[in-house]
Amino acid sequence: FYVQNDNGSIVTGSVSYADTTAKFNPSGALQGGTEFTATITVDIEDQFGHSPDQKYSWTFTTKVIDRTPPRVTSTKPRNNAYNVDDDIQITATFSEPMDPATINNESFVLYENQSTGFQQVAGSVRYDNNTARFIPNVDLRDREYYIAVISASVTDLAGNELGERYRWNFVTEDN
Repeated sequence: FYVQNDNGSIVTGSVSYADTTAKFNPSGALQGGTEFTATITVDIEDQFGHSPDQKYSWTFTTKVIDRTPPRVTSTKPRNNAYNVDDDIQITATFSEPMDPATINNESFVLYENQSTGFQQVAGSVRYDNNTARFIPNVDLRDREYYIAVISASVTDLAGNELGERYRWNFVTEDN
């Protein structure tokens, strides 16, 4: 009993047998998105010493595993924007669908520069169609410097993290 990948290389592993079932246990994880062929040769015997007339083979393909981290592809307002409307919804659009449970008021935060330092702005967060939205509870203050931050721990649907904190800034308009 052996398994080969689509290049014809034999997969290392061990075979166990219980009752009427033989099981191949690979030494490591099989590569995703790859076709494999499992073969049982004529070298096996039943309890009476009989061997099959011919080998038996079948193929299977492993699932493609997404290991690509998501990216922020655009923001609104854009980084370093000036004269931004004070009633704006701050958005970040991702390169792929995200796990909505990871996008919330702790992972998407807006800070306002005040005389005592940066203070977190109260608001709500929504996610749909690859876009996260921070909606401030009140209009932003005029001529203020803001920093929006998305945590490195937000994940795509496959569980891949953004990997590093994403941050951009903007200044509101003078009304």
